Amino acid sequence: MKSIFIFFCLFLFCSIHAQPDATIKALEKKFNDTTDIDAKLNLVADISEKAYMFYPDLLKKYIDKSIFLAEQSRDRNAMVKARRIASSVYLYYSRDKNKYQKANDFALEGLQLSKDEGISFKEKIYSLEAAALSHLYLGKKNEALGFNQEALEIANESNTDSLKIIAYLKYGDNQLYYDEKIKAFKNYLAAQELAEKSKDQQTKNQIYKVYGSLISFYSTIENYDKAADYLYKLLDHYRQEKNIDYQFQILDKIGTNYREAKKHVAAKGIYEEMGKLADSVKNSTMKTQSKIGILNTILESDEKYTGITYLKNNPDIVNLFIQSGFDYIIDYGLGNTYHELKMYDSASYYYNKAKLPIQTKASYLQQLDFNVKYGIHLYDIAQYPNAIQVLSFAKQQADSLKNNTYTIKAVTYLDSCFQKLGDFKRAFYFSSLRDQLQKQIDEKSKAKDVLFLEIENANKRAERLAKEEEEATIKRHNWQYMGIMIAIFTLFSLLIVFGVLSVPIRWVRALGFISFIFLFEFITLLADTWIHHVTHGEPWKVLGIKVILIAGLLPLHHWLEHKAIHFITTRKQLDIIKNLKKESSN
Repeated sequence: MKSIFIFFCLFLFCSIHAQPDATIKALEKKFNDTTDIDAKLNLVADISEKAYMFYPDLLKKYIDKSIFLAEQSRDRNAMVKARRIASSVYLYYSRDKNKYQKANDFALEGLQLSKDEGISFKEKIYSLEAAALSHLYLGKKNEALGFNQEALEIANESNTDSLKIIAYLKYGDNQLYYDEKIKAFKNYLAAQELAEKSKDQQTKNQIYKVYGSLISFYSTIENYDKAADYLYKLLDHYRQEKNIDYQFQILDKIGTNYREAKKHVAAKGIYEEMGKLADSVKNSTMKTQSKIGILNTILESDEKYTGITYLKNNPDIVNLFIQSGFDYIIDYGLGNTYHELKMYDSASYYYNKAKLPIQTKASYLQQLDFNVKYGIHLYDIAQYPNAIQVLSFAKQQADSLKNNTYTIKAVTYLDSCFQKLGDFKRAFYFSSLRDQLQKQIDEKSKAKDVLFLEIENANKRAERLAKEEEEATIKRHNWQYMGIMIAIFTLFSLLIVFGVLSVPIRWVRALGFISFIFLFEFITLLADTWIHHVTHGEPWKVLGIKVILIAGLLPLHHWLEHKAIHFITTRKQLDIIKNLKKESSN
């Protein structure tokens, strides 16, 4: 049962954290009440996400509806969007890998339509990304990355930062999938720089999408501390937004991150925090989700008996898997747990109970995981011919997925099986194969060390450039402040000179007005930085402080301006009268 629920925790939460009937009916009503075609298409995606677990028949119904409505509207952008949404539904929600070709057909239809006149840059880019993803699922690497490259070129042509960020992230995600880690990382950094430098708040908010990709990147290279840094940034953001659903999802990911880093105490603490969050909103499914995390943590810290007791004491965990149609996962988990406890009869019972549902319902990777563990179980109970059959099939699956970790497990036990049967020739073949694969893994491990250095250098370079730019900005601003201060000093000096020279009084008043406007606006400018720092940019706080500040400065401005100009003009008038008297006496 160790790590048995890893594939399913967040997956279940996203699908069933609310009552499916009520949620879907509400979305369907909204779909029927909405007349805007773009809004209807967005609702198709929402309905698909909620319906596929319990009402998969709705998927095709709404795909067909969306394409019909888009065709009927004759809006080319809507026609492209309907097809890329259909493609994503077949990729993510069909629960059938045989539908990948159907997804690809829709993606290519949308891509062809996107070449018509009047198609927005956004739909051109998104249709290319849909084609890239469907080709990735079909294992067509060159075509997939080619579409990503084309999308990035169009994004650059659009000169729109938000579209550039999407293109960089999608390109990086696919490169990461194909193990081109350095290239992926550079694309993520490019997206991060655009988001951080943007003046548009909506574009700046895309930094959280960048964080999501960086989390996947650092998790892939097993740099869990760095992944945790970005996870906590996301958590802080969603706490500020008071978005409970996303807080819960991020906490779940933090828990998984700690488990992968073998920090079981920290992981358990996170899942307990999830439970408290679930209690605060009275969501029983969320609460069960937190219990699944705790169960995983207990089992991964090798407390098998404690894990079984915990599962028995929390029947809502089993009920949740039954409700979602994944009750066989519980059987598989119990089979693994009893096997590790060397309670082989119980393990055989649960493995055999889970075998058929896993073969017919589970994903390819989950089937591989089952076959390897079941094959090891058959070896441990001395059923060597059956173990060879299961492990040989597992090896084929692992080879097709290019998953050396599972291949090594399979060939290690195939070697042992043939040794037990006295077939030393085949045993030697699998032993040699294991050594070769282990050598490849060791080489990859060394390559990973080099990758860490390259990433560290890239991070340091990015930090250095950011620091240099910040210093240059501060220096530029200081020169500007100095220039403003000199200008204000010059204006007031000129005002004093006007008081001495024989110039019209109206000139003195005009210059005094301008001088004091500059002075007090400069004071407000200096206060702005402090205000935004103190208020963290919250509009109502900024407004409140500025109202108080201006309420104090405005009367002071008028009083000082009046007194200064009155003083200068009065002296000037006295000098004029004095001169007139002197002239008359002469």
